[in-house]
Amino acid sequence: MMKKKRKISAFIVFACLVILIIESYNELPEFRIYNSFIQSYTTKDDSERRDTEINVIVYRNYNDENLYKRIESEHNRINGQPTELKINLYKWDSDIKKGYNPYKTIVIDYINDSVVAKLFNKNIFNGKSYYPDYYLCTIPSPLKQKF
Repeated sequence: MMKKKRKISAFIVFACLVILIIESYNELPEFRIYNSFIQSYTTKDDSERRDTEINVIVYRNYNDENLYKRIESEHNRINGQPTELKINLYKWDSDIKKGYNPYKTIVIDYINDSVVAKLFNKNIFNGKSYYPDYYLCTIPSPLKQKF
């Protein structure tokens, strides 16, 4: 009888832990801006430039095509629009601390009105790459769209 009570109480504790983990995951934001680097300078033709690089930890929707637009609007709402915005997307904050490459980098150039994405594809099991180190692809720029 005592073993049966222990099994039941162990199951209840396990079920509570599972519910707690699921609830804590649901409360995570979609992404978190980990840090940013801003570089302001003047070019030879006396034009002012402000380039920004941000490292972002993505908790959900890793491959969402519109994720970079939400990150861009959040950054520009807080810091203003730079001349170039480089968004490095990571899945874990430990990847940033260990100096690993992001799983995706998106560069938005507001002067040339272009968006370029670099996808880093590595096999996490043996460290070998099945693909070239990165792919370059141009994403249709939302800046050119007329509303």
